[in-house]
Amino acid sequence: MDVRRALEEVMFRAAWREPGCVVVDTPSLAQVVTPAIPFAHANAVYRFVDDDLEGALAAFGDRPFRFLVTPSARPTDLARQLVARGLELTSELAAMWAPTATPIAVPTDVVVEPLRAETLEEYCATSIAGWSMSEAQGANLRRSVAVYSRLDAYRGFLARVGGVAVGAGLVRIYEDGVGYLQGSSVHPAWRGRGVYRALVAHRMQVIREAGAAVGLIHARTTSSAPICARLGFRTEFQSASYDRT
Repeated sequence: MDVRRALEEVMFRAAWREPGCVVVDTPSLAQVVTPAIPFAHANAVYRFVDDDLEGALAAFGDRPFRFLVTPSARPTDLARQLVARGLELTSELAAMWAPTATPIAVPTDVVVEPLRAETLEEYCATSIAGWSMSEAQGANLRRSVAVYSRLDAYRGFLARVGGVAVGAGLVRIYEDGVGYLQGSSVHPAWRGRGVYRALVAHRMQVIREAGAAVGLIHARTTSSAPICARLGFRTEFQSASYDRT
């Protein structure tokens, strides 16, 4: 596997395609535009190696959107151009990977279980708290989770301590052997207790059992990336996310 290329492409591959969305996938542009959803996560550019920045931005109209700037993005001053057009740097991400056989010690009091129909609300409530989502964002999450939880490619997991839901996370597994850890969150009241570590370890085991030799993750440099580094993940490159809200 070309790990660098897989990391560059996996966020676009994993982007949720809502009904009615417009997807552009060319060598110079990877973009998802979702007219029905006014949130940046559903309206984003994941690959940009082009001169027509105005055209890519115009596709979003007035809705919020996100623009991922990777090392391969062009022009080389793309970040400066985005800021000049009013976008704000919202997060810096470490593109990381680790062999799925990497041993990860986890706390014995954290139990990770597959997402089930009867635990959807706990999963959503935990994710909303972990991500500090607004009411509208939470409503959109609940609707999306209700759909993707029925798809084989998406696998959701809920972490518990003493029966209490304290963390949540997804994993995407692709037929070409790519396993992607996505959407992890821990309730603020339970951070620092090894919940995130347990979610990572369990999903890496799931990926390994599915036949993938490597697990991929895009981790925030200010929060989850240092944890992943301690767990044995290696940083391949860094990228930055710019949003218009």
